Amino acid sequence: MLVVSNHLSNLDPFAIGLAIRCRHLVYIAKADLFKNPIASFLFRGVNCVPIKQGAPDTAAIRAAIARLTGGSAVLIFPEGSRSPDGAMHPFKRGAWLVFARTECDVLPVAVEGTFDAFPRGRSTPRFGMPIRVKIGQVIPRATLSGMKPDAGLEYLAERIEALRLELAKELKDAGATLTTKPRSMVELDDAGLIKPDAGAAGGTTQKSASA
Repeated sequence: MLVVSNHLSNLDPFAIGLAIRCRHLVYIAKADLFKNPIASFLFRGVNCVPIKQGAPDTAAIRAAIARLTGGSAVLIFPEGSRSPDGAMHPFKRGAWLVFARTECDVLPVAVEGTFDAFPRGRSTPRFGMPIRVKIGQVIPRATLSGMKPDAGLEYLAERIEALRLELAKELKDAGATLTTKPRSMVELDDAGLIKPDAGAAGGTTQKSASA
């Protein structure tokens, strides 16, 4: 099974792994995370496969495909890197390549709260921040196999955004205030980034963990 999620923070793989306890996940992570020997040890200890950011890495893709065909559940972040602003950004084709080579079922997942706990550019996480993960319904391979790459990736993005919207609504009802929101709930600028003050209330909470 291929697990796909939005990507807000380096905490995402651990939060999602805690939420999906019924399967042991293999993670695809950018190679830069493995430069630090301690970080490399930790990431490899939880079955991370390094992939070069911004360029195709056939070795990592082959490794992910091999694990999928071997029956493992593999987590990938189709955006390719952590969100700079908490919004979900366009999916890259590497995710579709992995699916096309394996035609496995796909599990959409949304994560919220990790952006507030450990955003891009911050050296240490904020402890005690609420983190939530919402797991969607499995998408059968037959649903995606007839789609072209761009249409398939957009379909996956819409499913994940819908999960984020559910999280945001639940959190709002619970009185939570966050700095991120699903795209459907914020005003974006011409570059697709959240406008200043537009994301001043958003989402974090659903299968809980704390940073």
